[in-house]
Amino acid sequence: MRNKLFTLPKKILGTALAAVLLPLLAPTTGAAAQAAADVCRSGYFCIYEHSGFVGRYWAFPSNVHVGYVGDFMNDRMTSFKNYTTVYACLYETANYGHKMSPHGLGAIPPGYWTSNVNPFSNDKLSSIRFTSTYDCD
Repeated sequence: MRNKLFTLPKKILGTALAAVLLPLLAPTTGAAAQAAADVCRSGYFCIYEHSGFVGRYWAFPSNVHVGYVGDFMNDRMTSFKNYTTVYACLYETANYGHKMSPHGLGAIPPGYWTSNVNPFSNDKLSSIRFTSTYDCD
């Protein structure tokens, strides 16, 4: 004989499971999204899909050039943080073609960040190169 206390109807069990799991799978918005944006750690150049450091994000270590940011973030950057000790050079095409100048900068200096790039740079990033000088050429 089964103990009825531990036998839940499938509908109740499914509803309870969905109530627990769905918030974990939902896109992050508002204050939770802002907290997620703080995942950018020292030594990384982080790009975000939307202004205000929200939406998709990806962190790139400064010790490796990025010839292609990948399908996940290609042409999706609207805000960024440079938490590295080097300059970041941003390019519109893969393999460092067509240099970008968000906010008129030739290279993104160490410690610099912006919550909203200029319209000419929005959703155009495809590759990143790191350098110890301001010169991206």
